[in-house]
Amino acid sequence: VMDYDTAEGEAAVSYPGFDPNWFTISMDPDVWEYLMDEESGYPLVNRVTQSVYPPGSTFKVFTCVPALENKLLTADQEVFLDIEDNKWTPPESLVGNQWTFPPIVRAEPTKGDVYNLINALKSSDNIFFSYVAILEGQDMFMEYMDRIGIDGCIDFDLPVTPSSFKSNATEMSLHLLATSGYGMGEIQTTPLQLASMYTCFMNNGDILNPHIIKSIEKTENGEYHTTYEGTTTKYREKIMKQETIDTLKGAMKQVVETGTAYQLGLKNLDIIGKTGTAQTSASNNVDIENTSWFVAVTPREDPQIVVVVLIPNGLSGSASHVAVED
Repeated sequence: VMDYDTAEGEAAVSYPGFDPNWFTISMDPDVWEYLMDEESGYPLVNRVTQSVYPPGSTFKVFTCVPALENKLLTADQEVFLDIEDNKWTPPESLVGNQWTFPPIVRAEPTKGDVYNLINALKSSDNIFFSYVAILEGQDMFMEYMDRIGIDGCIDFDLPVTPSSFKSNATEMSLHLLATSGYGMGEIQTTPLQLASMYTCFMNNGDILNPHIIKSIEKTENGEYHTTYEGTTTKYREKIMKQETIDTLKGAMKQVVETGTAYQLGLKNLDIIGKTGTAQTSASNNVDIENTSWFVAVTPREDPQIVVVVLIPNGLSGSASHVAVED
């Protein structure tokens, strides 16, 4: 939880956790074994700052920015794609003969009478945002990835694992472009960095660096003197125009009211948000694990916060990431 105006961190929880008092005395070997055991979930790892995950559909609000701002499509423009059984193969008219990969799959049809960006974001349609990424093309898409700093790391008072677009060994391909469009491919980011990215919607397109230290003071001759004072700094500036921000905020409002986050049921609160489910291979390389996300922003004066909820190995869709609001 962070204040999107000052970028001050309000709260952070990583589970499973541990009791720091265990380190103040001679530690029982069984306790150390628990802390180091994979089955315990590695309690010493701070998942907020140290663990990276595919952002899944929470990334779609960034995928569509270049297309909107380069007039490749509008938010309410109807798109016609040949989709069968919720599967889509990019046609030769769009990609030539380059598509030699499996079809792009979505969970269910987009809701609404028109197949456009607004309804696709509200329903979290993977096919639509794969199409948008392909429509933008590799150069435009990757230029925007550089603008938002997805291959970098926000500044923070504690060490943070850098986010990344892909591994160095992976060659860029049309399939990677398409799957990156809905926050998969090989994109990895920390929950903290994703929270920072969403501050752009309330700061005229600027991504703020979070901080948790307000000030550092020392005593001298019985008086306190400030030696360091935390300030609000920017990680990236003007990553989207105000018109784009307004469009996406309106779409994220629909996500919460009637879209994939409708289960929140917060009818009297002004909230915008985006759900996300990223599927990755389990440690046995056989089973599939879901990483469930929910990002919410309160576009009002009190409180003015961004909230990111991440549930590793969660359920699919909004079944788990929205159900933790209590």
